[in-house]
Amino acid sequence: GPGSASASGARASLADILSRKGEWREANELIDAVYADELARFGPTHPVVIVMLSKQGDLAAREGKYDIAERRYRAAAQAAGKVFGEQHPDPLRHWAHVAMVMAEAGKTQEALDLFQRIIP
Repeated sequence: GPGSASASGARASLADILSRKGEWREANELIDAVYADELARFGPTHPVVIVMLSKQGDLAAREGKYDIAERRYRAAAQAAGKVFGEQHPDPLRHWAHVAMVMAEAGKTQEALDLFQRIIP
């Protein structure tokens, strides 16, 4: 149904396709709606919500909005750390995304410092 996890995944995939076509407004509106729906349904620390937050970060990074991407990836990393523990692969992956967009934004030393903290 329209409120199912499958439907949300399909809508997120459509947002990804739209962004790859350069249809940023439509892509962002769609992924923002999916995130809001999942957040309302599950709360901020549910794994599906964390994934959608990261997907919002993906779109922002692809669009070159590194400050927005960094905030979204940080939020995903922090939420995943609360759910799974800081050394679990999920929060570490989100922290790696934070470091990558920091590097893209020209914050090279901060990105290197973050990578050094998260790599065991």
